[in-house]
Amino acid sequence: MKKGIIICGVFVLLVSTSGRIFAKAPTPTPQETPVVGELDAYLLETLYKAKDKDTGLVDIVDDERFKKLVKKHNLALFGGPMLGCVSDTTARVWVRTPGPATVQAVVRSANDASRRIRSKTLKTKSDNDYVALLDVEGLMPFSSYQYDILVNGKSVYQGHQPTFQTNPAKGQKARFDVGFGGGARYVPEKEKMWDVIASYSPSAFLFLGDNVYIDRPESRTKQRVHYCRRQLRPEYQRLIASTAIYAVYDDHDLGNDDCVGGPDP
Repeated sequence: MKKGIIICGVFVLLVSTSGRIFAKAPTPTPQETPVVGELDAYLLETLYKAKDKDTGLVDIVDDERFKKLVKKHNLALFGGPMLGCVSDTTARVWVRTPGPATVQAVVRSANDASRRIRSKTLKTKSDNDYVALLDVEGLMPFSSYQYDILVNGKSVYQGHQPTFQTNPAKGQKARFDVGFGGGARYVPEKEKMWDVIASYSPSAFLFLGDNVYIDRPESRTKQRVHYCRRQLRPEYQRLIASTAIYAVYDDHDLGNDDCVGGPDP
């Protein structure tokens, strides 16, 4: 049996087996990989091995080694910004910080730098793994925008800011692209695929399942580590900052191979 994905017309073969796709241990990021190499090794050595099956960054934010890595790599964010819930007049930006912080999105029209629209200022907290959802309203249909994220009042993007496009209004004629795919196990040498997808500038990307290959349904802690590893990749960050992301789950996201989801775990 072969399993792959079709992304923007490109078929990517991910796994070929004699009949089943089996759970595998996480593939470590090479240590020499800038930023991600050290952080990935740390997450796999610490949080991934945590005895608590339902914890997250709260378990490591006060660890001196973690704080040194965050400072060394100047990480204002530990995930995101990720764009989603885009309509003709609104957008939502998801962010995660490496500890408690205040966050705000500042959006400006690509055609009018003087007009700025700000989200509410929110505080990331341990009870939601230091995540915030920043909603922006009052945008124009099918228009281009740039945005910045302020963390504790400081700009994340000192230089090039990510851009996105709102959806067309109801009845408005417009043409845009949507990407889709699944089976996206975290494999360091394959992560360049996100830049390939981003090069097509899709308005949205639909994750159709097996999005990181968690394969550890008994531990939400391990699930969170899998997502953090992907969210730290610069290639993935470039895609999700400018493309609206939507997702559904498949077997490797919620259980073992070929399991069926439902209310009974």
